[in-house]
Amino acid sequence: MGKPANQNGRSTFLIVDDDPAFVLIVEMVLKRAGYAVLSASNGEEALEMVQIHWPDVILMDDLLPLLAGSEVCYRLKQNPDTAQIPVILVSAGDRVRDADLMRAIGADYVLAKPFKLEDLVKISANLLR
Repeated sequence: MGKPANQNGRSTFLIVDDDPAFVLIVEMVLKRAGYAVLSASNGEEALEMVQIHWPDVILMDDLLPLLAGSEVCYRLKQNPDTAQIPVILVSAGDRVRDADLMRAIGADYVLAKPFKLEDLVKISANLLR
């Protein structure tokens, strides 16, 4: 099943994080930058949301309940229908050493928390080109 055409002309972002405050802040910044935004709070919900909404970009924490972000990324990249969706994986600062592994499983970009929100907007624009 392929992605449906984007009706509103805006790129859609899926934020996957179990911290509601983080989601709210990132959502505000992305909406201000012109993106439509969806969110999920765990890995299983993220996989369901992708199949329903077909986001243009996914920003996902690696440490998630039920299913790690890196596992969700791996599953998405193994599926021909979802493999082209850019995934930005976020890891805690002390897990940056895992960045090479995250890229090896298919992450298009790895960000270490904390990061500058304006950097996220720039990275997203580059991934959507």
